[in-house]
Amino acid sequence: MNSKYLSLGNNVFLTYLQKQKNLVVLFGFLLAYLPGSLAGQTLVQDSLIVSFPKINDLKPVNFCIDSVVDQREEPARFVGSYETKKYLFIPVDLFIYSQKPLNEEILETLAGFSSSTDSPHFKLVINQFELVRNTKSLFYPRYLCQANLAVYQLQPSKNPVPVCRLIYESSAYKPLFGDKLRMGFNRVLHNWQCELQNNLAEITTQLKSNQEPVLENLRPLDAPARPVNLIGGGDFIWGTRDWIVDGEIFFSPREAKRSFFRSGYPLRYRRAHHFESIEFGFSNDYWFYRLDRKWIFRIKSQLMYGFNRWNDFKTTKHKLWDLFIGDYSLSQSLIFNPLDKSALTFGLGLQENVYYVYSQGVKFQIGLLLNLGVKL
Repeated sequence: MNSKYLSLGNNVFLTYLQKQKNLVVLFGFLLAYLPGSLAGQTLVQDSLIVSFPKINDLKPVNFCIDSVVDQREEPARFVGSYETKKYLFIPVDLFIYSQKPLNEEILETLAGFSSSTDSPHFKLVINQFELVRNTKSLFYPRYLCQANLAVYQLQPSKNPVPVCRLIYESSAYKPLFGDKLRMGFNRVLHNWQCELQNNLAEITTQLKSNQEPVLENLRPLDAPARPVNLIGGGDFIWGTRDWIVDGEIFFSPREAKRSFFRSGYPLRYRRAHHFESIEFGFSNDYWFYRLDRKWIFRIKSQLMYGFNRWNDFKTTKHKLWDLFIGDYSLSQSLIFNPLDKSALTFGLGLQENVYYVYSQGVKFQIGLLLNLGVKL
């Protein structure tokens, strides 16, 4: 009896597969040609080769680079990676490689030798080098070159003397349309090469004058080789009738410049007079300007969308569109945030907010902002 029902079940299943043969072919194609995990992991890998541009506008150097040593854990030609989409929906890890080993590319960039006999000779050690395409920012998408180099001065006996550590976050603007990846990375590499050459020239001038090298992206040699901060916290905003809580946690590179940008994905809770909402960040851009070693000025731009829960739904009839909210906010705040130190952060400021709900139309409000957070 059991074998009879089993045979009948198999026949029904085979008949179903024959009717759905298009789906079977598609499923087989996915298994055969898309290796990897189908549970949200990257399915395809690709690569991009970039070349360090030959720069004609570098000034004559007053220093010599004797050697460049790559101490990264990555392969010698690896210079970055990011995830993109292929055929609109297939996640692809794009690995970026240089044409030659990275230390050779940098050495060729600074291959000019000074004719002066007293020119300092340097040794560079690469601890970090990564090309990044930042597409999180809606208003300022850009290409980045994040690098960390240890600088040593070579004595006549070729013994290295520690000088400093240089950290970089060079950038190049990414147009919204018509921009090719290779061209974008070439632009940011050009900018980084110019910054490195100018930094080494400035360090040389200061060393010749028996001065301690001072640059905004200069750190002691014992500073972390891959500097990054874990930043978490929230903004608490009080308006005339509403109040808002913004929460966020993200990793951020150490500050390489006095003025810099960051991007993230916050979560917002809003309590209004007739409703409350949970909102998600479509675009979240920070612009920072460091005032001194303790205080920093921040402008935050947020474009958000979310879902509403109405407090009067038992007495008032709402349309389906009242479930949704869209808003844009801009805030300015002064924050206690010590440079290169783990600390509790706090600050005060103002936030301007424009939001739209179907039954209420466009609303504008201004609120007092209190920032509380932690930097590790």
